[in-house]
Amino acid sequence: MTRLAVTVDRLVALLVGLVLVVLGVCAVVWQLDLVAQFPSTVDAPWAQDLPDQAWWPWALGAAAILLVLVALRWFGAHAPSRKFATHPLPGSGPEGRLRIDLDALASAAADQLAEAPSVRSAKGSALGGKGSGALEVTATVDSRADLGHVRSAIADVGQQLDRATGGAVPARYRVKVARPERAARRLR
Repeated sequence: MTRLAVTVDRLVALLVGLVLVVLGVCAVVWQLDLVAQFPSTVDAPWAQDLPDQAWWPWALGAAAILLVLVALRWFGAHAPSRKFATHPLPGSGPEGRLRIDLDALASAAADQLAEAPSVRSAKGSALGGKGSGALEVTATVDSRADLGHVRSAIADVGQQLDRATGGAVPARYRVKVARPERAARRLR
């Protein structure tokens, strides 16, 4: 999902929420008759003859079509991207025909990092889009792991990535420290 879609979602949710809260408070105030100026009934004589107007079905149809188009656009903005994250290989020419599959590269880098003795698990993901991108490899280590060993394992994986890609694919490494097991805490 794009940042624009996330921002629009949040703004629409905020506005709809505020409108619903205001309508709810007004309904409670009206029902309890807390404000003397509020009428006890609502009269809308202008709305009584709307169904008899010739333009009314057309207006409802246009509103329905508009809502369907907005809903389709909303679904399209929230659909997962089916693009493969790739990166052009150096020396592949301006056409960029030789490309690296970043998802496979990230998975291989994570698998290699997971083999390090200080690393409990690792996962890799591709960042970016179809034209170019980067890797993110996240390693989860024990709370008592030697971070020097973890750093050297990450450096080894980084060197292998640089050799394999000619330094063309940037990579970001994250280290998460796992929480100690509860059973181990009880034994202490």
